[in-house]
Amino acid sequence: MKALLNCSTLAVCCLALIGASPEQRLNAGYEPVAVLELFTSQGCSSCPPADKLLNEVITEANSKNQHVYGLSFHVDYWDRLGWKDPYSNRQFSNRQRQYARQFAAKGVYTPQEVVNGKTEFVGSNRQRLQSSLAESLSQPATVAISLALSVQKPEAVTVAYKLKGGFQDAVLHVALVSKSTETTVSRGENAGRKLEHRNVVRTLETVPASESGNITLSLPADFDRSKGSIIAYAQARQGLLITGAHKLDL
Repeated sequence: MKALLNCSTLAVCCLALIGASPEQRLNAGYEPVAVLELFTSQGCSSCPPADKLLNEVITEANSKNQHVYGLSFHVDYWDRLGWKDPYSNRQFSNRQRQYARQFAAKGVYTPQEVVNGKTEFVGSNRQRLQSSLAESLSQPATVAISLALSVQKPEAVTVAYKLKGGFQDAVLHVALVSKSTETTVSRGENAGRKLEHRNVVRTLETVPASESGNITLSLPADFDRSKGSIIAYAQARQGLLITGAHKLDL
């Protein structure tokens, strides 16, 4: 009798899923994603190991077709200590401070890794990164994002986006990134070193999440389109949980 009940229950569940509305099926979730935000600086001697680890993780994830999106945010509060990071931006420092408030931290530091907006740790901590990745990739995303280039100009690109799922009460971040960069540092803690970075954020625009829209991203004068991509991700206003992400190569 127990076996019959189990089979009946399974049949009912299958029929319910088949007959579910599109909105109900959306609640089952989308492919899992992991967004890795690394707050780093070329002026920080502790940062190169974290930069290298992020590169390794992205490379491995790509080989496994996992939806892992790394972003290197270069903060500006190291710039006064001997070397001005060419990729630093006060906007990125302020984004890190937003996380500090969310995590009730006393301050900010580098290198800091934030995974899907819900956990943070020292960016060179391989064990913490691997465990956070595994956790994030075990849970479905709740927002699906599609991207397309609608306008390309010498000084800017316009990206058309569409969202599905639970994007209400969220914002959409759209980042222009340089997939790989090299810099020889002549001063500061990393003087004499050639530093390599992966997915360096050059421009970041944030808008209220909506079903569709367009975002224009300014291109820095030294930006190489052949090494560029767009990474978009949805983030809850409250709690800062990242709920979906997608990438588009230029």
